[in-house]
Amino acid sequence: MQHRPATRTAKRALSRAGIWAAIGLALAWTLFPIWWAFASSLKPLRLQYGSLILPVIQFPASLDHWKWEWNNRYEVNGLYYGLRNSLIVGLATATLCVMLGMATAIGLRAFHNQPRAKSGVLAIALLPRILPPVVMLTPFALLTVALRIQDTLPGLIAVHTCFGLPIAIVVLDAALLDIPADIIDAARLDGASDITVARQIAVPLVTPVLWAVGVLAFALSWNEFMFAVTNARYRAATAPISVAFLDQRDGVDFEHVGSHIVLIIAIPLVLALLTQRVLVRGLTLGAVRG
Repeated sequence: MQHRPATRTAKRALSRAGIWAAIGLALAWTLFPIWWAFASSLKPLRLQYGSLILPVIQFPASLDHWKWEWNNRYEVNGLYYGLRNSLIVGLATATLCVMLGMATAIGLRAFHNQPRAKSGVLAIALLPRILPPVVMLTPFALLTVALRIQDTLPGLIAVHTCFGLPIAIVVLDAALLDIPADIIDAARLDGASDITVARQIAVPLVTPVLWAVGVLAFALSWNEFMFAVTNARYRAATAPISVAFLDQRDGVDFEHVGSHIVLIIAIPLVLALLTQRVLVRGLTLGAVRG
């Protein structure tokens, strides 16, 4: 009988050790590509194909790649235009997803007594996320050519909004369900229009959710490659395509892949760190309960 507390303690210690080992493995799996890119961006050209990943310890750090990034930022394989276009498309996509998603979610409240009709509307809205993206690739290309928006940022913004909007609608609809119906009904009895209800009641109560939706839409747009490369010709290349431009006729310029990836990762990483608290609150929907 005296050995049972010790046995339980040992089991708890093993369980905690297993949990921490799993967390450490997940972190290593997630962070290793980022560290590899950072180490490669500091690796001298003569060691570029070596399996060395510890700057200063395994090899002398060099800033040659970063100097190249600055000196060649306006070239076809530079990052200036790619980062600029990705920022424009990402911010525009996030803004449209928040605005259209909020408007749709408020409109869906009219179906609160008609669950089947609401389910049908949500099913239609979710189609762009349910269908495989490759199925819509050819229609998208033909449509942009017909509308003469191929190789333009508005064309890419339209398709990225199409893919980000379903997530925005679902998340914002769930958030609005946490708002007591009596508040909205009272405002409407006082003569408030739908726009007034949205601006003065709904938006302030779900602000963290709006930030979360905007961050998710921005991340989706920033990382999207397939439609971006289909749309781009000369003027609308985004940051991920700038990495693909390193595949030259004589082979891949691996010496610049690391610095390219670090610069592309930096912006969404900083955004995630700055908004992590709001992002967690918004996705858990806890902030709308007062």
